[in-house]
Amino acid sequence: MGNHGPFFMTADLQAFSDSLLAAQPQVIGPELWPRIAACLAAPDVDARGASFAARIAITRRLSAMPFVTLEAIGRLDTAFRDLLLAYLIHEPLMDDALEGLVTRLRKSILMDMMAGARPSADGLSLISALAIFCFGAEYVFAETESETRGVETLARAAFPAALALLACYRPLANYPDLAPVWKDAAGSFAAVIAAQVIEPAEEHAIAAEIPTLSAIADPVSAAVRAMYEQNPYPRWRQLRPEPAPTRTGHPRRILIAGCGTGRHALLWARHYPAARILAFDLSRASLAYAIRQQRALGIASVDFRHGDILAMAGSQDRYDLISCIGVIHHMARPQDGLNILAGLLAPDGVMELGIYTESGRPEVAAAAALRREHGIPGTPDGIRHLRQIIRSLPEDHPARAACDGLDFYSMSGCRDYLFHVQEHRFRPPQVAALLAGAGLRLVDIGLKHGSRADFNRRFPDETDVMAWHAYEEEHPGCFGSMYEMRLAKL
Repeated sequence: MGNHGPFFMTADLQAFSDSLLAAQPQVIGPELWPRIAACLAAPDVDARGASFAARIAITRRLSAMPFVTLEAIGRLDTAFRDLLLAYLIHEPLMDDALEGLVTRLRKSILMDMMAGARPSADGLSLISALAIFCFGAEYVFAETESETRGVETLARAAFPAALALLACYRPLANYPDLAPVWKDAAGSFAAVIAAQVIEPAEEHAIAAEIPTLSAIADPVSAAVRAMYEQNPYPRWRQLRPEPAPTRTGHPRRILIAGCGTGRHALLWARHYPAARILAFDLSRASLAYAIRQQRALGIASVDFRHGDILAMAGSQDRYDLISCIGVIHHMARPQDGLNILAGLLAPDGVMELGIYTESGRPEVAAAAALRREHGIPGTPDGIRHLRQIIRSLPEDHPARAACDGLDFYSMSGCRDYLFHVQEHRFRPPQVAALLAGAGLRLVDIGLKHGSRADFNRRFPDETDVMAWHAYEEEHPGCFGSMYEMRLAKL
């Protein structure tokens, strides 16, 4: 288990993953498993298609097993085991079926170890991969009382497999007294120590050194900051390539307003290596995550700073491109934030703006009603509790659709998705007023569902927000959960 498998050229892997994304096959034969695993392990491959196929293959194979145990998986063919390891280590994405299988496996390993089982080297590789996966999800999974009791005994064990299993339930950084056991960690277990101990320590040190662009004075900004200090979002493992943005010209100065953990800013840096990029965020923890990743990738053109959009008012700086995705809808007064950003945009500049839709997020409103009904706090236990309630709902309950969201499957994602301290959702008339108030006009808008050709047959102007309103009235949710727009000055 865990060998590197056959060698594949990057271009071939990219074409293969793209073909899987286009076809979305529902049957994934074993002859494809090595190539899928290679896609997942290659950081320079856009592996969305491979990830989709891997989830199907893994879910179907494990679901067909009467017992999902370490021993049973050890008896499966090497190609499948390598695919499973590649997914657990490299892909943080999940769905309801896969979570159920992962948590069953985790529990069965724990119960077996409590009964005296001692995993082999291959077993340790799988447990270590599972620990990286669970840590990436920030332990959002529920656990039984018997598991909680078992976990308490793992911390007293003094061998790598026990600590790797402990790391499937709790971050090892919480147990500094166990450092003598892992200080000489090697192989798969060393990867767990890197992810759960070494990298968080690096981020802690980085956070104290981040320059401050502006103070965080607004009460809502302070509350949002506190939330992301607890759970930096989104967590990501590899900066996989994505298609270059279209019709943005060749910006020399780029501003990323609300950069989170830095993935978006670093992608822009790859697309435009000659540009200078300023990226700022409220959360030092998120910025520290971004800077650690930046250093690992060797990208020097992004300047990460700590600050608030509201404190940028009056700045004389101007930017050819401003990107603000998923930010101003978390402000007390989104109009104030957009006005300030518009003032920072060069006369011929372009702004990327992403704000939540009302029609594309009915499950969020329904989940919020459940939270209020049950009095569930935005704590880790509260998040786990709400997830279990949502899972138990009938399929036709509006909140049940939250299980389809990728953010449902991590602690930081679920907090951002269903427990945010401040959220505005918009309809096109409100968007039109927002843009007019900031002196901006719509250049383009992303369409997730529906047909742009159908829109064009009926409406002559794609830059007319109210025409899109008429289209959305007929096709609710056609923009997905967020209006993603390109804007320019009037």
